[in-house]
Amino acid sequence: MECNSLNSEEVHAKQTAGEKIQSKDYIGARIIIQKALKNFPNLEYANEMLTVCEILCSSEIQLPGCGLDCYLILQLFPSVENVVIKEQYHKLVSLLKPIKEDFPGTDMALEFIDNAYTVLSDPVKRAAFEAKRIETYYNTLPCSSWAKKAAHVASTDTVPLMKGIADEKPKKRICFQESNGIADHMSSAEKCSNSQQIATQKGADFVCYNFTNIRKPELFSVGQVWVVYDIENQPRHYAWIDSIHPHKFLMQVRLFKPRPESLFEKKWCTAGLPVACGQYSIDAIKTTLNGHMFSHLLSNYILKQPLEVYPRKCEVWAIYRDWNTEWCSKPGLRKSSSFEIVEILTDYMKDIGVSVVHLVKVDGFRNVFQRSLNRGKEQTLQIPAGKMTMFSHSVPAFRFVGGVITGITRGMLELDPLAVPDNLVALADTTAHQTSEEIKYADGTSANPSTYTNVFIENQKPKWSAKDFTAGQVWAVYDGPDAMPRAFVQVHYAVSTDKVCVTFLECHPVTDEEIDWVENSLPIVCGIFYAGKRMVNLGMSRFSHIVDCHKSSINSLYRIFPRKGEIWAMYEHWNSRWKKSNLVDCQCRIVEILSNYSEETGLSVCSLIEVPGCITLFHRQLHDGFLLTMHLSKFEMLGFSHQIPAFTVQLTRDHCIPQGSWHLDPAALPPKRIN
Repeated sequence: MECNSLNSEEVHAKQTAGEKIQSKDYIGARIIIQKALKNFPNLEYANEMLTVCEILCSSEIQLPGCGLDCYLILQLFPSVENVVIKEQYHKLVSLLKPIKEDFPGTDMALEFIDNAYTVLSDPVKRAAFEAKRIETYYNTLPCSSWAKKAAHVASTDTVPLMKGIADEKPKKRICFQESNGIADHMSSAEKCSNSQQIATQKGADFVCYNFTNIRKPELFSVGQVWVVYDIENQPRHYAWIDSIHPHKFLMQVRLFKPRPESLFEKKWCTAGLPVACGQYSIDAIKTTLNGHMFSHLLSNYILKQPLEVYPRKCEVWAIYRDWNTEWCSKPGLRKSSSFEIVEILTDYMKDIGVSVVHLVKVDGFRNVFQRSLNRGKEQTLQIPAGKMTMFSHSVPAFRFVGGVITGITRGMLELDPLAVPDNLVALADTTAHQTSEEIKYADGTSANPSTYTNVFIENQKPKWSAKDFTAGQVWAVYDGPDAMPRAFVQVHYAVSTDKVCVTFLECHPVTDEEIDWVENSLPIVCGIFYAGKRMVNLGMSRFSHIVDCHKSSINSLYRIFPRKGEIWAMYEHWNSRWKKSNLVDCQCRIVEILSNYSEETGLSVCSLIEVPGCITLFHRQLHDGFLLTMHLSKFEMLGFSHQIPAFTVQLTRDHCIPQGSWHLDPAALPPKRIN
């Protein structure tokens, strides 16, 4: 009965979308399909129907003198080669033909595709079309979403308080601070003279910095690399300026093409999904772009090949809220994804990725954002190096460091409205709110969680204080090149508000394998340990979690082994004959410990896999409904990498998260892991 109800709702959504198309409300049809796709992820022919809507929306953009924009119709960038045009044409035709008889507007979309291909596949017609397109496209485009967006921004950017912000000879600046691409732009004179106006400008249309100043014609020069808008009007492409035509504000550029490295990245690119992070090679073909296609400067210097673009500390980026690996096989699903805005907390590292913090809109302002708090803690997230495709694009931003603007405090950010996605998720600041749901930690204690409807769970890494440390405790601390909690310390006392006096535990090898492991300077996290002789002071940020271990009262030895209910990382394809070099590119598997360790029987584990679309949520791996377990002997304890602090999600309001899933501490997740 429930299945029939779901099917009827899907059919109704398709019928409503078809009616919208027949009434030429193409945008309305697209919205209906996107909403249906959120409720029914397996909606039949969703990608095909969305493509029809996209093409019909593009058909409404008429260029004076040349009609339809053929590149928009075929969903291509103007610099593409002929072979790509041919491939895209056949791809679109084969995609839409199955719904030709069932979905209204498909015939019309196929006709537009044929007409566009007729122009672009003929070198003479294409050259003539491009000449007209360059001349008229960005000067007469009132129907495009980019033009509408730009027009709105222009109207709000002309308030009096913006005068003099980009003076050639800047005065003493006290309102904004420049830091790694987040710039400052307000003088003391402006602050005083405009304080009254600033106070009255608060509201949805409030604008403090005119972002057109970062792309003024005089800022362009040959050899620079700029970020340019793609077909979806987001700054995702990178262009090297070869020459400039200042009178028409045109740039002859060479675009950069992604150079995917991993198998997943290759699948992502093959599916035609946009790429904003990674390595790039420069295209030999030159193309001409209007100055209005440029978003912001990436590099002022001539770069060595290949170009590398990764999020950097203090930058602001948009990430896909509903990111999923299934997009590689169903690229249309990406179009229904919403976005979140994040600030980068750490520079990208190949083995670790980046740490980010969520940003939320400040009440009363359209484009002013601040860091999101959950019960007083910033909502941070560790994005692994292998998931850089989660990043949609970078967003130019300006940081406030003080001043007299009502409602604005130090650290808030104003974002470039042209780079802020329309379908942002409104994250709630839950500092003062509580929830009746409970989460259960691996040690049996409970706590109140945040709402687990987010596809990304915030980093709950606690901020330790002196009262958290007691003499005699054993803690796991972050150590090694990948900063995983593989070292153990015995606590003596808190030295200050941020340092603790400790002694590192040393391994006491027993078996021949353990002796070889120690001689090869490989980390051991399971076995017998003893306290060293040297005391050191460690910063509290180095501490991961308290270790549940057994201490012998006779010889002061510590027995540390995985315990039932804990979550650990294990080396994939581990071998007792490993050398230190084997750990460099080693991947890890996440496992749940099913039984306590004993010398005679060892212990049992089961594999955990990621909840689709989530980074820190894991659940048990099943095969035909059966739990896959593995027994490990005492000689295989060297195969453990480290323990991962975790708690189970007892109650969820998201049907996509399996009951009993584990939330793992992002700071302890191995950067390279098997799923």
